[in-house]
Amino acid sequence: MTAQEPRALHRPAMERAGAEKALGTLAVTAIELADQSKTFAAGLIRREPVTAPAARLREIATRLAADAAQVDNLRDQGLAYRSKGSDVDPLDLPAGAVCVTVGPPGSGKSTFAARYPDTWRVSLDLYRSLATDSETDQSSTPVAVEIQNLLLDARLARGLTTIADSTNVHVHVRNGLLARARYWQRPAIAVLFDVPLATIEAQNAGRDRAVPVHIVREHHQLLPTPARLYDEGFTGVYRISDLAAGAPQ
Repeated sequence: MTAQEPRALHRPAMERAGAEKALGTLAVTAIELADQSKTFAAGLIRREPVTAPAARLREIATRLAADAAQVDNLRDQGLAYRSKGSDVDPLDLPAGAVCVTVGPPGSGKSTFAARYPDTWRVSLDLYRSLATDSETDQSSTPVAVEIQNLLLDARLARGLTTIADSTNVHVHVRNGLLARARYWQRPAIAVLFDVPLATIEAQNAGRDRAVPVHIVREHHQLLPTPARLYDEGFTGVYRISDLAAGAPQ
């Protein structure tokens, strides 16, 4: 486990800041609309041309509707976040970080990633299935990697927290993800799925598309130690066994 410094704002605090900013914008636009309405009404009373004030009034009203929609969207996001429970971000990830799962097929990586918003997740399995209708078709891996890297760059460039949900047991794969994190100057967090092999094999056997046992065992043998992950350049390392046991973070 690790302490991550500097500490990022907690999600509720970020929600409040965004909501307060959106509400402030909405209030300013509403005041502007009220002032313009007075100008428009005054022109009608004095029987002056009101074409320009009317056009301005429509422009402000359109902007007010957009501001109100933004407030509604933030409210809906907050409700969706809270409906998932307080454990939606069990790691309290730093804002803009890339969180890299490291573990064999069937070790629980996708179940873990599902605790976060769907938009945070980039997944080679998902992109393989989009390319070939089969997430286990390794022939589509190069295409899936291109899609993953494109989306990863897009999100990291905008400072959006991202979960790289794949096995990531090979050093060169992790090095590629770390290089992108360094390029965009974002924290890189690893979650090591140090699950017993027997448990992984049992979970893999129960999947709709089970991965061949020899691949599961090979990936399990490739699992790095937390020290190795730190040496590679990860700024934070978590073991899923500690998280499952409720160890302090």
